[in-house]
Amino acid sequence: MKRSRITLMIMREGQEGHGVRSLTFPWYAPRLALILGALMLILLTFGGFWLVYFWQRASEVTPLRAENVELHQAIAKLPALEAEMERHREFTRRVAKLIGMDVPNFEDSTIGPTASAPLSMSTVLGSADSIGLAAELASDSSLSPHGILVTRCKADPNNQPRGMPVLGRVSQIYSPNAANPVLRHFGIDLAAQEGLPVYATASGTIESSGEDKVFGQLIVIDHGNGFKTSYGHNSKLLKKTGDRVQRADIIALSGNTGISTAPHVHYEIQHNGTTVDPAAFLGP
Repeated sequence: MKRSRITLMIMREGQEGHGVRSLTFPWYAPRLALILGALMLILLTFGGFWLVYFWQRASEVTPLRAENVELHQAIAKLPALEAEMERHREFTRRVAKLIGMDVPNFEDSTIGPTASAPLSMSTVLGSADSIGLAAELASDSSLSPHGILVTRCKADPNNQPRGMPVLGRVSQIYSPNAANPVLRHFGIDLAAQEGLPVYATASGTIESSGEDKVFGQLIVIDHGNGFKTSYGHNSKLLKKTGDRVQRADIIALSGNTGISTAPHVHYEIQHNGTTVDPAAFLGP
């Protein structure tokens, strides 16, 4: 049986003898065109889907690359951080030995606050021979920082800062020349419970009292002899700018304001515009 064919007649006006043209197609031409159209639509749909998928994946690569760079930078800082931690561990071991406490085993990751008593200045100050212990600590130049509460040490005749401004323990030492800028620290941190009194370590005038982006509630005292002291991260300031304060006056309450991960007081001493190690001024 002969298959039928499809003929398409095209007529044009004004052209005698050439006004009609005919195009003949096989009978399956419409079906073939329909199938090809459907295939083209399917290809366009899947192509669009994969285009959107790969575009989204490409948009995720940029932040992942940035995170990868930050991760490598953090890994590069690990040796310096480990060295700093070891310094603190050695300091804690030696202080614990001096006051007769068990030396902490820092290799045991299970040790926590409930496993051993924290080494705090309240433990040292509670003993009858606290001044003698402070002198013993002071005699060891490699064991720094050390000190006793300002209310228990003698005033300096030259009105220099003397003693610790809050009852706590040294949690970070003075390290302005650390190789890693992240570890540079221009004062000392004294870990203390929130709400403890913060004392002026020498007489002077409140140079500033207010909010600081880094140190939170911050007080700066000008002692009038080239010395200035700063007390940061307080929960409450009890003196205002311009107030005159005497040594051992309560100027603030300890806290956890500003850039801080736990309650403490950042204590800083400047002499003629340059920071100095507060450890040299913490003794009696």
